[in-house]
Amino acid sequence: MSEENLEALDMIDTVEEKDEGDKEEEDDKSIEAPKPYRKTDPATDKRKKPRSPAQIAAFEKARAKREINRKARAKIKDEEQKVKKKQLEEKIVKTAVRAKKRQVIKEKIIDEVISSDSDSEPDIQAVKKYVRKKQAKKVKHSQPAPEPVQESVPQFIFR
Repeated sequence: MSEENLEALDMIDTVEEKDEGDKEEEDDKSIEAPKPYRKTDPATDKRKKPRSPAQIAAFEKARAKREINRKARAKIKDEEQKVKKKQLEEKIVKTAVRAKKRQVIKEKIIDEVISSDSDSEPDIQAVKKYVRKKQAKKVKHSQPAPEPVQESVPQFIFR
């Protein structure tokens, strides 16, 4: 490299060192000297305009109406939950009653089989077969007869 290039590089390094020193001094000045506080003039104040008494009254009225509607919605929701809970309880009770009836019927059937074979132990397979037979009869009786299918006569005939 030539001597001119070396001198140019040296000058650049010295300038960069001076710039870094200046930055530190500027940072110190900004920390030491805070900006002075200025009070705002009402003429130059760009804040929102204060609301009028009519606007304030309308807002309070809307807030009260909102509260009333919120309470009404909560009341309706509570009533719906109570109704759903009651329906669920009724459904559970019906299911329990059906299960209990089935159990009682099975016990009666087993008692009939056992009473007929009172002198010896009943065969388990025979009991199960007898129970299935009784249940099949009950299912057949409980099903309604199918209604005959009626063919509808078309109202209009296109030819």
